[in-house]
Amino acid sequence: MASSSNPLSPPHFNGENYHVWAVKMRAYLRGLGVWQYVEENRVPPSLRQNPTLNQIRQHEDEVAKAPKALSYIHAAVSDSVFTRIMACESAHEAWMKLKTEFQGLDIMFATSILSRFMNSPSEIHLVAAKRVLRYIRGTVDYGLFYKRSTKVKLLGFFDSDWAGSVEDMKATTGYCFTLGSGVICWGTKKQTSVAQSTAEAKYCSSTVVNQAIWLRKILVDLGFQQNHPTEIL
Repeated sequence: MASSSNPLSPPHFNGENYHVWAVKMRAYLRGLGVWQYVEENRVPPSLRQNPTLNQIRQHEDEVAKAPKALSYIHAAVSDSVFTRIMACESAHEAWMKLKTEFQGLDIMFATSILSRFMNSPSEIHLVAAKRVLRYIRGTVDYGLFYKRSTKVKLLGFFDSDWAGSVEDMKATTGYCFTLGSGVICWGTKKQTSVAQSTAEAKYCSSTVVNQAIWLRKILVDLGFQQNHPTEIL
């Protein structure tokens, strides 16, 4: 039997299904009593004058929580993900870095998830909505830069999770298309059926093909006919 001094292994994150991992990791850190140092860049309170022995021990335990929280995050990610947060000096900085890198800029996905609970919202959904608004406020200066390009080639990228929805175990497909120097189209869509495997989840991603066909027709109308098949990676 594992002792209380040896906590269970943290949920592992290899760069896929960030939303699921984030929920599990948040619960894991809360169980260890260090989530407050991840949620905000908290500073331990100063030790009062003439402290008792018990107060000194409590202060030492509190001071140790911040580096422990960072070490827990390091232990939970793969080597490839770790290289993205290895320069972070606090657990809060590492957490926000992962959130920015893997949660992405798809505000439509977050709002579509929230819209499913419009009939009976709770405080949890209000907190999530405020997080979306804070993210928008912090990224108002972000944008897409397009430069002149002689090659007008349509290229697609897509991926899908497996049983990413905790409500009905359905997968979600995400895709984007580039034309020339930048992204021109992107989106996410929940699949209509429950996939039995990751391979089936990717096979069911017909939305991406439909989007590619529609974009090719639009390009013909604009005078940029694609003479070769569109690659979807």
